[in-house]
Amino acid sequence: MAAGDFFSLAVTKDGSVYSWGFGEMHQLGHGEDQNESTPRKLEAKTTRIIQAGAGGQHSILLGVKIDSAY
Repeated sequence: MAAGDFFSLAVTKDGSVYSWGFGEMHQLGHGEDQNESTPRKLEAKTTRIIQAGAGGQHSILLGVKIDSAY
């Protein structure tokens, strides 16, 4: 889990990421500037996310390629 100002990120065990909350600065990662009241999955087709971080109005994700060894 990571929390910024008025938004949150969650990384699941399978490397999926969900974001929700205030999105007017594009910090939710969906390519839109809309707010999300329920968790919405980010689309990452070639990367498995292993860690998420959030700040005031930004998000950062750390991932590995799906075909890489863990």
